[in-house]
Amino acid sequence: MIVFRNFFVFLSMVVLIAGCAIVPIDVPVKVYNITNGDVFNAVFKWTGRQGTVSAIDPNGSRCSGEYFTVSGDSLGKSSAWGSIYGYGSADFTSSSGTYQIMRGAEKGTALLRCEDRNVLQCEYIVNRDNHGAGYCTDNRSNKYRFNY
Repeated sequence: MIVFRNFFVFLSMVVLIAGCAIVPIDVPVKVYNITNGDVFNAVFKWTGRQGTVSAIDPNGSRCSGEYFTVSGDSLGKSSAWGSIYGYGSADFTSSSGTYQIMRGAEKGTALLRCEDRNVLQCEYIVNRDNHGAGYCTDNRSNKYRFNY
C-alpha cells in the first residue's frame, strides 16, 4: 500500500510539472551595425534553449527567425562552432580565433530573415543570468555586435 501511495505521489508530481508551460520572456537586445553605425532593437522570446527572435532594422524591414543555445563547457577553434564569433574576437578578420567558454556560460546561434531578403547569422555567448554578447554578419557584408 505504501509503495502504491508513493508511486501515486510521484505520478502526480510528474503530471503537475509536465503540465506547466513555459511563458516566453522578452529579452531586448540592442544591435549595432559596426559597418555603418546604424543601431536597431531585437527581441529574443526566451523559452529556454530554443525560441524565436524578431527585429525591425533601421530601414523599417521586419526580421524574424530563431535561436538555439547549447549548454556545457566548450573549448576549441571558432571554425568548429561557426565563423562569426571568431571574426568578432579577431576584429572581424578572416582568421579563426580560439574561444573558450567558461563553466556556466553557453554558446548559441540565431538566424533572422528580413522582409527585404536580408539574412543575419549570429553567434553569441550567454551567462547564467541571461546576459551575453555576440556578433552577426548578413548577406550584404555588414557586421554587427550586440550585448544584452
